[in-house]
Amino acid sequence: MPTTGHNTYSILSGEDYSLINPTTLFCITDQKLLPNATEEFYSKYRLTNVKSHDLYTDKFGINVLQLNHIDIATEEDISNNLVFWAKLFNATTWEEFKALAKDHPDIKEVGNLIFELNYDNRAKDLLEGQRRYREQMNSQYTAGYTDAAEKFEQEISKKDATIADNKAIIASRDATIADNKATIAARDATIADKNLEIETLKAKLKEYEQSKK
Repeated sequence: MPTTGHNTYSILSGEDYSLINPTTLFCITDQKLLPNATEEFYSKYRLTNVKSHDLYTDKFGINVLQLNHIDIATEEDISNNLVFWAKLFNATTWEEFKALAKDHPDIKEVGNLIFELNYDNRAKDLLEGQRRYREQMNSQYTAGYTDAAEKFEQEISKKDATIADNKAIIASRDATIADNKATIAARDATIADKNLEIETLKAKLKEYEQSKK
């Protein structure tokens, strides 16, 4: 995006216009503003006649610094520190800016001020973002926790019901087994009685056979 700046002087009523200081608008950009213009790193424009190219006035001008054309900077541009300033404008990190400004105390001081001002805004944005994030996460966590608790309670209830059913089945089987054991015991007692009767009959038969001899 273009960056512009200007220097103006207002004359008072009745003063001569020759007292007006030259005014220059500086445009600093990483875009090509004039598609058909000759590519330059630093170019100057003045009001001139389109036919004769005569200068209309030297009181107003536009100077353009093309940040994307550092590679074609002239020796004059370098000696005037324009390349240095272009690199400052192109810096994308604070570390890169500090490396460029380390030998320029005045620029470093201005950079520190800009950093502090921007840092305050970034800190506020960061804190606000963290606050919103915590609120969102807390809201999601609470909702998720409630849903999970309900599902957990439902699962526990189902398992408790299943356990109760299994206990009832086991109790019923235990009762059946107890009944079966009682039946078996009764049968065993009956068999024992029958066996005793058989033995008694056998003894009596033996006595009878011996008496006949």
